[in-house]
Amino acid sequence: MIRANKGRISPTMFLFALLASISMTLVQEEAALAARISTPRSLECSVVNLRTSRAPGQDLYAPIPPAGSCTGLILDGQGHVVAPYSCLVNRYEIVATLCDRSDWPARYMGHDQDTGIAVLEVRAPGQVLSKVKPVIMGYGPGVRTGLEITAVAMPFGGWCLVKKGIVAARPRTVKLGEAVMENMLYVTVASSPLLNGALLADGSGRGIGMLISTKHGLDEKLGGLGLAVNAEMLQSVATRIITRGATPKPWIGAKFMDITPALATMFDLPAKGGVMVVETTPNGPAAKAGLHGSSKRVTVGNVRYPLGGDIIVGADGAKVSRLADLMEVVRPKAPGDHLTLTVIRKGKKKRVVLKLGRQPAPKH
Repeated sequence: MIRANKGRISPTMFLFALLASISMTLVQEEAALAARISTPRSLECSVVNLRTSRAPGQDLYAPIPPAGSCTGLILDGQGHVVAPYSCLVNRYEIVATLCDRSDWPARYMGHDQDTGIAVLEVRAPGQVLSKVKPVIMGYGPGVRTGLEITAVAMPFGGWCLVKKGIVAARPRTVKLGEAVMENMLYVTVASSPLLNGALLADGSGRGIGMLISTKHGLDEKLGGLGLAVNAEMLQSVATRIITRGATPKPWIGAKFMDITPALATMFDLPAKGGVMVVETTPNGPAAKAGLHGSSKRVTVGNVRYPLGGDIIVGADGAKVSRLADLMEVVRPKAPGDHLTLTVIRKGKKKRVVLKLGRQPAPKH
């Protein structure tokens, strides 16, 4: 008979407690690992592989040369898919491969010039589309720096490529050529042709964005990071194209620079925030309305700053503190609509009304 001393634990009881603790830890780790592994598998039927081909040549017997391949995200049970337009530019025929490895033709519906987002419709029977799993979008305050994410791509038909990472920086506005892309996500999954169009999902499997492979040499400049269009923008653009088609976008015809408090202090500017007009396009809407671009360049260190241009501080009665504020007012408008701007020119406020033009087609 073993006598238990008051206030003391016998070696046998201590060993049992230790083994129970180790077993519980192993069970918890195994469950967490299973959850991490199951999330990509549950998302395999939320992505498709898109392959395009160029138009055939004069030889009728020559094979149609391939043009591009990327991943697309399934939006609904009607076969609508959102994907990067960059892999669809030289399209003759588009084929979509689903998670069951079946191939179906896809119809191009339109794209957004600023974001490079395209929408397609997979022409598959209803019984096939009933088996896909549309992406559940979940962009919101929970998307923060350090959030663990999973990138799921289908670069080739029938199998998925999965990579883990985190959100590396808070959403910010990015300029790609003439396009201004708002609330873009920087992630630690590097942009590459294999991951072009990959779904970015959080720990619960909600889609927070779509990874894109950029032009303008930006992929190399990102230093191993990836750039993604957030889910809110994906939904907004896709809904507009599905319901109204690829409508022409309004165009101001100018280049801009955000005025930050630091810049305002450094150069003693008349506004602590707003958007400076750097340059206007000849015969464009801004030039016709009389907006003034910068008149000089000032070099500080190794950076040249454009100065002397009109500073936009209001648009249609709304306050403009940065370029994203201005674009938020412009985006719902159509070519031909009027935009009323409040600008500061040589220290005085002025009211400028311009007629929005139609955004020119991008140069490839």
